[in-house]
Amino acid sequence: MLQKYNFYRVLSVFLSNPSREFGWKELSEKLKLGPPSTKKYIDELKKEGIIEEKKFGARSLYRANRESRKFRLFMKFDMVLRLEDSGLLEFLDKFYGYPAVLLFGSRATGEAVEGSDIDIAVITESKKDADISNFEKKFRQEIQLFRFSKEEFMKLRKENPSIYDGLRNGIVISGRLDVS
Repeated sequence: MLQKYNFYRVLSVFLSNPSREFGWKELSEKLKLGPPSTKKYIDELKKEGIIEEKKFGARSLYRANRESRKFRLFMKFDMVLRLEDSGLLEFLDKFYGYPAVLLFGSRATGEAVEGSDIDIAVITESKKDADISNFEKKFRQEIQLFRFSKEEFMKLRKENPSIYDGLRNGIVISGRLDVS
C-alpha cells in the first residue's frame, strides 16, 4: 500500500537496513527513482531527524538515526503494516478464532536491526500450533510465535514478571488484551 509513495520507498530502505549507510546516488539506483527526487526525500528525512548525514569531503552517506523517536515509531508502524499486508494477522485470526495478537521484543520497541526476528504472542484457548513457515519465507526472517492461554499469560505475572512485562508492553496488533 504505502510502497507506492516515493517518500515511504526511500524511508523503507533505512527501516530495513537500520545499521547500513547509503549514498543518495546508490539509493536512487536501488529504488529506480530520479536523483533529484531521491535527494529531496533524503533531505526531508534528514530535516525530521529520521536519518543522519556523515560527510566525507564532497560525498555524504546517510543512515538511520536509531535514537530518533520518529524513526522508532516508523519502525513499529512499518512492522505492523507488513504483518497486515502479508496476511499473517488474518491467518492467525482465522486459525485461532480471533485471539489477542501481540508484537513484542525489538520489533515492538522500534529497536530492531538487520536479522532481528519477529516476536509474536497469541493469547488463545486453542491448543493448536499454527504453521507459519510460509510467512517466514515471505519475510525472509524467523518469526517466533508464542501461544498462551489467558490463564498461562496471567500466571506469567507472578512466575516470570520480566517476560510478562515484555509481553504486556508489546503492541496489540489484533484482538483485545484484557489483563485485569
